[in-house]
Amino acid sequence: MILHRFVTPILTVALLASVARSEPEPRIAIEQALTGAWAGALEYQDYRPPHRRVALPTTLMVARDKDRTALILHFVYDDGPGKLVTEVERFALDGEGRHIEWGAVSDTIRQVYTVRESRPGDGGRGRRMMLEIQGSDDDAPATIRETVSVTERELRILKEVRPAASGAGARFGFRHEYVLRR
Repeated sequence: MILHRFVTPILTVALLASVARSEPEPRIAIEQALTGAWAGALEYQDYRPPHRRVALPTTLMVARDKDRTALILHFVYDDGPGKLVTEVERFALDGEGRHIEWGAVSDTIRQVYTVRESRPGDGGRGRRMMLEIQGSDDDAPATIRETVSVTERELRILKEVRPAASGAGARFGFRHEYVLRR
């Protein structure tokens, strides 16, 4: 009985210390890491000849929506002299951290990605998430993979595709990548 009186408080303190040290849930961690202003470039694979990679100066502002249920990603691309292109996207991770709704705010049907991997970023800071969805690329069915890697100072969003015709064992190919910094 006396031992029980001492062991229970010690175990309780150890458990509380462990919970305090653990990382926040994935939804909170990714929201905290992404929120703010970013600047850099979008590099993409042009499917038209000569099939080269093109880089566009890009800014991104990320903030929570008014209901605090999602993040709003406001992209601005510099697509040439006097041509700014704006895109506004909604990014919402479900409570269990298994799916993300991600797409243009104006979309009537939301794209739902499956979270294939979610872990703390390099050095235990930030977050790295790998997402997949069945969709189309260059007007052909494909598996689309988005890898979001965010640290305190850098955000990378890599989009890769694997055409359905190439089979499940085929490699993913580069489509585009954002490299942004605070």
